[in-house]
Amino acid sequence: MIAERLDVGEDDVREMEGRLARSDLSLDAPLHDDGERSASYGDFVATKLPGADVQVADEDLRRVFLEHVKGFTEGLGPREQRIMRERVLAEEPCTLQVLGNEMGVTRERVRQLEKQLVGSLRDYLRENVVDFEYYDPAEG
Repeated sequence: MIAERLDVGEDDVREMEGRLARSDLSLDAPLHDDGERSASYGDFVATKLPGADVQVADEDLRRVFLEHVKGFTEGLGPREQRIMRERVLAEEPCTLQVLGNEMGVTRERVRQLEKQLVGSLRDYLRENVVDFEYYDPAEG
């Protein structure tokens, strides 16, 4: 009757009933009950999160990248530093219009300066960071 109402085969209903009748299994339960520490079921569950080694490498790369960006930024003039800080590096970038108004230039000029800065930063990183091309999204 269940198979008919769900429009599935009787075998499917029996299979699902068998699955539901099984006891729950803890992912922390050991694979073997031999008294010694063994792997658990959870050790074999796939995760989408990167491993600890990848996370450490990513954090190290980020730290090195930010150190080089800081070195690059220190060599800029005050106007370029502001554009870097408020447009290129900001989590919520200031608009071109607002920056242009505050600097007394057009938003198009701010856009041009930003484009030049990003290009110069890319060149600086290529010269100073080993394997930058590996991480450069502009390189396809």
